[in-house]
Amino acid sequence: MVATSDYDATARTFIVRAGDGSGPELARSAAPDVAAAVSLGRSPGTVVMLQRSASGHVLSEVPLTGGQPTILQRDDNAGAPLLDRITRQTIGVWENGEARFYDELLNKRVRDARAAFGDDRSRLVSYSQDLDRMVFHTEGPRNSGRFFLLDVVGRTASSIGPKRADVPADQVGAVRLVKFKASDGLAMDGVLTLPPGREAKGLPVVVMPHGGPIVGRDRVTFYWWAQAFASRGICGLSAQFPGHAGLRGSVPEGRRRAVGAQDANRSLRWAGRLGE
Repeated sequence: MVATSDYDATARTFIVRAGDGSGPELARSAAPDVAAAVSLGRSPGTVVMLQRSASGHVLSEVPLTGGQPTILQRDDNAGAPLLDRITRQTIGVWENGEARFYDELLNKRVRDARAAFGDDRSRLVSYSQDLDRMVFHTEGPRNSGRFFLLDVVGRTASSIGPKRADVPADQVGAVRLVKFKASDGLAMDGVLTLPPGREAKGLPVVVMPHGGPIVGRDRVTFYWWAQAFASRGICGLSAQFPGHAGLRGSVPEGRRRAVGAQDANRSLRWAGRLGE
């Protein structure tokens, strides 16, 4: 056993210790903050920990003997280390929904493989040792989601199957990231889904802010609700709230839990100008 995560119900505290719990204390967080060991570190004798608090999430590596942690990732990316298939040690982290390996040769192998999907968005979802074989999920206009197996050595790509077989290709609209400013000048962004086969002009718009700063950001991906509107000729704008997970630390504290009505209205006005 490498490390143990415990919760002291009396003290309402999460504690991470090396070994079976009798080793050095590696981290401590008072509830509702959380501390937990999530994987082996990048090298023997280390462990990766996830700590969650109101100020953000942190993924860090700590020696099992104790000592200063090394920050690996922060905020909405924290919590998903990439592991070696044999040693189970950490070999990378997820960054903005994408796999980022510490070995640049592995990153290049992923980039080269993604070129096979052209303009469709693609992301790595599974891999073999040394990335000789990789599974990708793809999306794009006329593609609501499909999985592919790429064999790097054999230079082949085969379709595993669709993610949403019941969504016709001609009902899938284009999705893109848009940037604008809120009513107080704060820079914001959102995800715009456009009706398929229609010029983006003079179309109705529905603004769909997500659940507030306590959840992660919306991303450029197939969002079923927005696509349902788009398939009926209505643009869907998923506007980000100030202080959402991807912007923690860059937004004034007083804005983080604002209702967001003014920002939603600003998003709607911006979308109206888009079609002029």
